[in-house]
Amino acid sequence: MTIQRQYSLPNCNLILEGLSTITTPNSSPPMSVLVNAECHFPGILQKPLTGGREFIESLATAVSRYVQEQLSGIRQPNAEPADKPSLVQLKGGEGPYHHLIVQPQIADGKSSDGQTDQPTDIKLTTVQLFDLLEAVDQLLADTQTLPDLKLDLTPVSRRLVKTQEPVAKRAAPAAIGVSALAAAAALAFLTPIPEYEIPERSPSQTEEELGSGLDTPTPQPGPSPSPPSASGDANSQSNPDVAPVDPVAETPETALEITDPNTIDELKQGLNREILQAWTDRPNFDQALVYRVFVSEKGDILKYTAENDAASANSDQTPLPELAFIPLDEASVNQEPVAQFKVTFTPNKRVTVSPWQTQEKPTPANQPGAEARSESGSSSSNSTAASDIALSDIIPNEIDDPILVEELNQSLYEAIDNLDPDRAFGERLIYRVRVDESGAVTGYESSNQAASAYVNDTPLPKLKAKSGEVNADAPQLDFQVVITSYGVLEVSPWHGWP
Repeated sequence: MTIQRQYSLPNCNLILEGLSTITTPNSSPPMSVLVNAECHFPGILQKPLTGGREFIESLATAVSRYVQEQLSGIRQPNAEPADKPSLVQLKGGEGPYHHLIVQPQIADGKSSDGQTDQPTDIKLTTVQLFDLLEAVDQLLADTQTLPDLKLDLTPVSRRLVKTQEPVAKRAAPAAIGVSALAAAAALAFLTPIPEYEIPERSPSQTEEELGSGLDTPTPQPGPSPSPPSASGDANSQSNPDVAPVDPVAETPETALEITDPNTIDELKQGLNREILQAWTDRPNFDQALVYRVFVSEKGDILKYTAENDAASANSDQTPLPELAFIPLDEASVNQEPVAQFKVTFTPNKRVTVSPWQTQEKPTPANQPGAEARSESGSSSSNSTAASDIALSDIIPNEIDDPILVEELNQSLYEAIDNLDPDRAFGERLIYRVRVDESGAVTGYESSNQAASAYVNDTPLPKLKAKSGEVNADAPQLDFQVVITSYGVLEVSPWHGWP
């Protein structure tokens, strides 16, 4: 049964049509799958703006982001790549007007009517803009419509906030300090040097008498200095000449580890978004740059280390030095929980971020316990699937044909949906799945702990077993497979649509 939701304002009407995959006996079922969305502007457009899930998500993100910038006065950098703009954009215009730009949804270079479309530019007044914002807010607040639709709102980075204090006020403490130092130096220069008088000896005293009255100190045995350790490190407490150890350098060994899967997933998305926003000038690399990045619970990059020679030589070509957080109190860094991530800058100008612990799978395929599961058929949260092995971040021959990418995306969706149509895990599972040009699954890996715990209950091991021998040189592509907590299946290219 088709479900319709309508959010009406004087200058904007938002209409959604979809289906429900959730059975609720005592109440109306929520709309969990969006079929079509329409956005009407009475008196402005004769035909409404239409689209699917991507259109409504892009519209909500663009409106909220633009209004936040207008209210705060802080311009945030655009995280979208220049060659692939967002489906919906909002830009300022002349006077009190705002431009709503909607890109056409084109397949095979043609629009739905067979002609190449240009972006639709809608001129909105401030009143019309806020009616659109109110309609979007009503949609996001409606728990019966697309419950998994969440708006990713993050505070403005402190790096973008400009200080409101004038330069003269900020420079005053430094000027006072310099003046006080100069005055103290002048007073010290004018202070006379104290005179020292050498005591006169009596003429009757001889050198022998003076020498007999002096006690020659006897050297006392004392502890011999401790030799340095084999590693060359010295004890800073026993040797005052050794500088204290930098607490940031000690982070991997002494810091507490963040283990909550939801927190790790949020930090991963925030780190990926922050790197994409800062990496505006993307140079070409001959090989992948791999870094181990330590992120605090607040999302700050506390430390990063190069994991290969190329990463060590080209770290200044990445945004990591700029994003690294320098704490005021370095001694408190060791007590702050951190999450570790593997960040890879690929030669094709892409970035992949994954939790560091997923790079080391403790249970190989030939070890006992790899297939240990409970009698009810669910996977143990402490076990790892036998074929859940970390994928390489580099695909030698990556598929870039848009038509083939769309066919493989649909083929993977249908293969998973046919094997497990009634999926329900109660948690959000995210997988990275690699497919060759024939549609065979050549490998997969879990992107969060919940996905690793339930991987044996998904169709992925069966699909991987059917793929047979895999040619490593064959064209391949990575897809993101998401199974929401409500059982909704989502499949999309890992690096976005070409």
